[in-house]
Amino acid sequence: YGIVSFGVILFLLGRIYHLQRYLWVSIIGSAVCILAELITTTAVYMNGPASFMDVSPLYGNPTLIFLIWAVILLINGLVSLGRTLRMPDAEA
Repeated sequence: YGIVSFGVILFLLGRIYHLQRYLWVSIIGSAVCILAELITTTAVYMNGPASFMDVSPLYGNPTLIFLIWAVILLINGLVSLGRTLRMPDAEA
């Protein structure tokens, strides 16, 4: 659900408000999260995770997925802020 929920919400926001960046963020974020899940599924969970990359959402810990989405949303917010600050001032 961690992968799908953020991806679907961003995709719907992009479609409703015609924001192409949100469409791409939802697709790229979902792909990165699925790839991270596939990479970390071979970890040994009998003794606990050996490193941070061994924390797999498949086994009930969504830490890695939430961190990926947090970084993606942070970058998206910084891009939006940069574009907003570069806009010319509106004169009355």
